[in-house]
Amino acid sequence: LFRNRSAKKRGPHNIPVITTTKRNTKPQQAKEYKHFEVPRIWYDLPSLLLSNVTSLNNKLDEVFTTIKSTNADFVAITEAWQIVPELCNITDYELFHRLRTGKRGGGLVFYCRSHLHPTLLPVEPPDGVETLWVRLSPPSHPRHAASVLICLVYHPPSCCLRHLAG
Repeated sequence: LFRNRSAKKRGPHNIPVITTTKRNTKPQQAKEYKHFEVPRIWYDLPSLLLSNVTSLNNKLDEVFTTIKSTNADFVAITEAWQIVPELCNITDYELFHRLRTGKRGGGLVFYCRSHLHPTLLPVEPPDGVETLWVRLSPPSHPRHAASVLICLVYHPPSCCLRHLAG
């Protein structure tokens, strides 16, 4: 389970059960059943923001404001088009990008908070599909996982599905 960053560690909670028997009726709060009690373990897993911006260059201010206001740890952007990486840097974030060559449009951009220790993974996608793989190492994670792998995929409208079937 995930926690709100401002929440404190708590013990087990009862899960409220909402029930209704008829369609189009307002659900009624049922009793809290003890056998639904689940211990909560809190982790600081990264938060994700995904956006299709259709050209990042002319929306930099809006994207930067959104990133700072949402306090996202990891931002994935599709259809970034052609960008100037030097102009797209954000303080406390690392920038990863894969831009389409030879054609207009497409392009993928990742922003990752530096404290997550992101690294770019060199994975080659199938023809016609754009992907960007990043490994994160959050400071606290469940089940003793050493890292989190995130893949951003953009499937252009012109790409034939036969390329993906094999």
